[in-house]
Amino acid sequence: MKLRLFPQEPAGLNLLSQMAQQIVLASATLAEILGVPADEHGKLVEDMHNIEAKSAELHFALLTHMRTSFVNPLPREDMYALSRYLNEAMEKMDAAADLVALYRLDRLPKRAADQPGDHQPAGRADGQCHAQAQ
Repeated sequence: MKLRLFPQEPAGLNLLSQMAQQIVLASATLAEILGVPADEHGKLVEDMHNIEAKSAELHFALLTHMRTSFVNPLPREDMYALSRYLNEAMEKMDAAADLVALYRLDRLPKRAADQPGDHQPAGRADGQCHAQAQ
């Protein structure tokens, strides 16, 4: 058995990673909600609620893990902040899905439907960011 000077448990990072994966699923579901007729919103909003519930479970599992583990790979405050921000983002996407379904929006105004990725970054005529150009 290999002994480490500073032992680390990756479980907290795994939980954060799973929360981030739930955000990806939620953003895909929200995009789907925005692309279907209002009659089809019900099932997708239910899917969004399930994704949000899974994310909340992961958030509370991370809080429990941080309270019970002696050594964490990141400072507790940082892990808590990351988890809280991911949880807040998930709650806002869930609320947005609820509002779209509540008001039975068939389409969004063009300005609201524009995605940030659709615009070219300032200073780059080819649309690539600095990291992609290298």
